[in-house]
Amino acid sequence: MALYLEDIHVYGETEAEDCPVGGSCKCVRKFGFMLGGSNQSKKDLHPTMASALPIFKTKSAASWGTVIDFNNLHFHNFAATTRCGAVQRIFEQSYAASDYTPLHYFKNVEFDNVADAAMSYIFDPPKNWAKISDCGEWPCTAPSNVVMDFEGTSYSGAMTPSYTAADFQIVSDFAGVSDSYDNCVYKDAWNAWRCANSYLGVLLAESLDGDTWDRSVQPILITNEETGYSNKLNSAMDHVWDGFYTGQLRLSRFPAQIHAQGDYTW
Repeated sequence: MALYLEDIHVYGETEAEDCPVGGSCKCVRKFGFMLGGSNQSKKDLHPTMASALPIFKTKSAASWGTVIDFNNLHFHNFAATTRCGAVQRIFEQSYAASDYTPLHYFKNVEFDNVADAAMSYIFDPPKNWAKISDCGEWPCTAPSNVVMDFEGTSYSGAMTPSYTAADFQIVSDFAGVSDSYDNCVYKDAWNAWRCANSYLGVLLAESLDGDTWDRSVQPILITNEETGYSNKLNSAMDHVWDGFYTGQLRLSRFPAQIHAQGDYTW
């Protein structure tokens, strides 16, 4: 699966306000760009039942070799909050992205009139995923292992981020992992780290045993004694239902944000 986008313009706000003063609308949090991915099973684009909504809700395990490459994207007018007072960010992931968010490559992106706090927000795995019908004893860990890589970035407008390098990375905030990298700074508004480290990426591992769906092997622990890196990984969510009952089938696949140098122990 490959996802390519180019020559796209995304606007936070224009003269047409999201929620004009005195209007009957609700001022809600929003973001401009949902991180991508792919899944093993398709969904109908025209849902026939409520359980299929929203359309971006994940209903099967993530695909393996997804390539995501974006070129010449432009983001305009993203303040930290909208004029009606709601939080606003550019990059966020789907709230249903429990299994795997592939490494995202962004080339030649322009941030035009974008505030530092509005750049991104990467959520922590929700606590309500920690149940037998979803992820087991603790939440699935894919949201803690997101990596975005930017190359050839430019900036313009009255507002600009505090860091305006052409090349940089954004990674999930994961204690013992993202804080072990060199040249990274934690950004509270992003719930993530901004890095100047071209060796950051996503390592994807999977059990190839015949019982990979019905034998749980988590947790998987990856460590690096020299850097203090320690990544505790959970496997994919159970997306299978048999009537009212969970299928208790979870793919033993483990994405991990990682620095691609050094010696690691599994």
